[in-house]
Amino acid sequence: MREAEQRGGLDDEQLAGPDFEQLDGPDDEQLGGPDDDVKGPRAFMHGLCAHRVAENLFLGSREAAERPRAELAALGISAVVNCTRDGAADGVPCLHEADGVEYCRVGVHDNESADILPYLGIAASWIAARRSAGQSVLVHCQMGRSRSATIAIAALMAAEDLSRDAAYLKVKGARPMAEPNQGFWEQLARFETELRATSAAAASSKARATADTNAA
Repeated sequence: MREAEQRGGLDDEQLAGPDFEQLDGPDDEQLGGPDDDVKGPRAFMHGLCAHRVAENLFLGSREAAERPRAELAALGISAVVNCTRDGAADGVPCLHEADGVEYCRVGVHDNESADILPYLGIAASWIAARRSAGQSVLVHCQMGRSRSATIAIAALMAAEDLSRDAAYLKVKGARPMAEPNQGFWEQLARFETELRATSAAAASSKARATADTNAA
């Protein structure tokens, strides 16, 4: 159980996730899903395939990454962060690379000793660049639970100046199964410290530049 949950838990509104009826995007006929009775973005929710966790940002499983290219395109997804190791037993191929989809590989195993910290800033920047260009990004691993959730949390921390806990709650609210393993959770705390230090240094530099300008 995450510390954020221990401090007050997730209420029903947080766990409900985004309302796909109110989001701009494809209608129910544009995106097929694993459940024949459920079409469109709702298929991702019902099939636990993927969920929209923020504007232009989806978090999901291997199944989401292996949906037909046309279905991903219907959601505007043209960039994918693949959080599996190439060639590993649980590795997922970059299936749509030949069709023009951009890929970023975060090659880590889902265990508490895996070092995901070096990837957090790189992946967050990669995601931010594509989201700012209007592309939708899918972040996935095998189950859409630990590795990919960690990257999605880091991306929101960096892009929205959120704390680790706030970003976790936002991701968890959209995809309740999201749960970084304990090692990744602790590395996200270190990433938060790095972000805060970078922000403080930038603010200090700006203050000095302003003071120099006023003194001139």
